[in-house]
Amino acid sequence: MRGHLTDSEMTETLGGEPAGDTLGHLADCPTCRAERDRLQAALSDLAAQIRGQAMRPEASWEGQRRQIARRQREPPTLAPSWRWAWTLAAVALVVMTVVWFHGTPPQPLPATAADHALLLAVERSLQTECPVALRPAALLAAEAEQGGAAGRGADTVKGDQL
Repeated sequence: MRGHLTDSEMTETLGGEPAGDTLGHLADCPTCRAERDRLQAALSDLAAQIRGQAMRPEASWEGQRRQIARRQREPPTLAPSWRWAWTLAAVALVVMTVVWFHGTPPQPLPATAADHALLLAVERSLQTECPVALRPAALLAAEAEQGGAAGRGADTVKGDQL
């Protein structure tokens, strides 16, 4: 026993030129016959709707022509200005990002004699006991300690006598 009709066989049936074995199957199969009747009814309804649209009065056709002509004469509308602003902002952001991440790397600064001298001074300052800025105060403190030790006895005597 044969299966149901294929789409191409059903199309041939609806077109009015089916093969002999297709007609025999339609006579024996109620499912294929019902499908053919359903498709035939849908095509008939579609044809009736198309004829109804084609038979519209001339005034509706004229209105449609005027509407099409008016739309053709109108200049195309541009997007609102805020869309252009957002577009420009997005482009600027992309350009800034590309420049930021793909710009030229910074070049190292050339070493100068002044930089080298400063580095040596810092190293010497770190190796001494007292920073350069505090050397005068260190000398005064050392003199005060030496002078104080020598004069401490005399101050004590004076203080005792008073």
